[in-house]
Amino acid sequence: MRVVLTCSLSLLFGFALTVCSHAGVIGYWNFDDTYANQAGPASDGALAYGTSVFSTDVSAAIGSGKSGSFDSVSAIQVPTTGHPMDSNDFNLSYFIKRGAQNGLYQRITSRGNTFETTVGQNGELSSYGGWSTLGTANEGVWTHVAWVNTSFVGRNLYVNGVLQPGTVGMSTSASGDLFLGGIASDNGESYNGLLDDVLLWDNTTNPLSAGDIAFIANNGVDAFLNPNPPVEVISVTSDPRQWMLSTERQSGGPAGTWTPTGDPLPDASTYTLAASPTGLGHIFTAAADIGVETLLGDGGNGTPEGLQFYRTTFDLDPSSDVAADIVLAVDNGAQIFINGTEVARETSFQTENWAQPYSTLSINGDGSISDVTLFDLVAPSFSDWRAGQNELVLAIRNPDPEGLGGGGLAFRMDVTGAGSPPPPELPSATVTSDPDQWMLSTVRTSGGPMSDWTPSGDPLPDASTFTLTASPTTLAHVLGAAANLGVETLNGDGGNGLPEGVQYYRTTFELDPFIDISAELVLAVDNGAAVFINGEEVARETSFDAANWASPYSSLTINEDGSIGNVTLFDWVAPSFDNWLMGENELIIAIRNPDAEGLNAGGIGLRLDVFTQVPEPSTWCLLALGGLGLLFYRRRKRICG
Repeated sequence: MRVVLTCSLSLLFGFALTVCSHAGVIGYWNFDDTYANQAGPASDGALAYGTSVFSTDVSAAIGSGKSGSFDSVSAIQVPTTGHPMDSNDFNLSYFIKRGAQNGLYQRITSRGNTFETTVGQNGELSSYGGWSTLGTANEGVWTHVAWVNTSFVGRNLYVNGVLQPGTVGMSTSASGDLFLGGIASDNGESYNGLLDDVLLWDNTTNPLSAGDIAFIANNGVDAFLNPNPPVEVISVTSDPRQWMLSTERQSGGPAGTWTPTGDPLPDASTYTLAASPTGLGHIFTAAADIGVETLLGDGGNGTPEGLQFYRTTFDLDPSSDVAADIVLAVDNGAQIFINGTEVARETSFQTENWAQPYSTLSINGDGSISDVTLFDLVAPSFSDWRAGQNELVLAIRNPDPEGLGGGGLAFRMDVTGAGSPPPPELPSATVTSDPDQWMLSTVRTSGGPMSDWTPSGDPLPDASTFTLTASPTTLAHVLGAAANLGVETLNGDGGNGLPEGVQYYRTTFELDPFIDISAELVLAVDNGAAVFINGEEVARETSFDAANWASPYSSLTINEDGSIGNVTLFDWVAPSFDNWLMGENELIIAIRNPDAEGLNAGGIGLRLDVFTQVPEPSTWCLLALGGLGLLFYRRRKRICG
């Protein structure tokens, strides 16, 4: 028989998820970085004594996730609060990969000394009620173990889905808290090895069959509890933060006559530039309709040429039935490549390709392409989806004679039947050059003569000096750059020598407790700027050899390990940065314009996105110890082991 499932549909992060109630399931603990119960009314587990960690070593039947690692002196306790877990007819099953045992009856599970399952020095599998050995588990090998308890008659054992001969007598029904990896007290009789996918099932009204147990042994509990997994969607959109721009550009050709050459795509190693959004209002309108952001595509008056290449990647789980829907709004043309194959092309200039109806198509599960709207060319079919990493390249074209910022696109591809993607990563904190968020210091220093600013490294102004209201710049080129970045501006002026040409702006932002942290910084400036986080200079832009307010802008990434990479245009960056703080963090920008230039002659557009990984619930414990919460004040400082 198969289990009766009652399911409902809900939405999480935009994905359709099936939520099922399973008649019979009492509790399911999968040890995927948590001791929490994943199904049924039983309580979550918590560390009772010793230490237990999670391992990436899992049974091939389960295939992914984590397992619990036990060391002979640790146990997880599941209290009976909320559900007693008591029954005379039940199944208890789990996967084990045992290490060396120091005694004959090392407890894998225990119920208050009324029902215990054990493994011995030679792999003997026994349970309380006579301690008869009904089967064995080899050391260092994943084994599925299922105990079937039947109304004071006896207890059977299945090993890897196969019923073992013999029956263990019962002295009493199971009661008390459930312990995983040990017993109620730390007396040296705990299990040593890996434990995974613990399932406790009430057999009273909906018993598991021998076929059910064999299915779990061969496929894991998740596959059993969710026999029809939900269709999930991976969405790849024109969000500039998800793409990189190639240093290679090609001619866009004159207006109205672009015919893509079919030359090889730029090598993946050339995609080193940060992507930017377009500045075109009609593309913004289309993007709002589609529910996405935009990518820039410009002609550049012939230099650089008008064809830009953007690249991103996405992961797919193994699947034989992948499908996708694509929608595109573009000014003026674009090509779409998946894993190096051109899927579609929009080159027509007879219609407004950014207006409804947009260019659309569907790639079906059998590889055929249908429901084509407006695209000038589509491939006859596409089936080169790959388990693991897939590559998407967009070639965005604007005619060579058109100016910078003259083109762009809005794009969305929804891939179904592709496995479960992670939810989109959103910044934990975002700081922009919005004047309302900053204060200006009364301290000003010399900007130096034109083309000759070298920051002195003198101490930054004291926080008490930041008492003046910040103002935006009036410079059109900085305002244009800020619009591309989606931010406002801060003013930076030279003041004809009085006041001096370096202004200091200060703001603060809050970070919750974290175990990993990274950040992305992008800056457009006239003429120079230095960026300080918590008193440390992170980056400096002082060059006058390029228009520092034009795309590509100065940008960098601060990685989780503190290293700094993906650097574009900055003249100097710190070798590393890891001085993030839990709670209030300080950001100071020194904006410089030469002393000789007039008031309101400079300014910046800036965006800092900070991404954090928060601690697991079990790592919050030291916060309860008052002052020890200060351990959070430095990055990557886990509160509990």
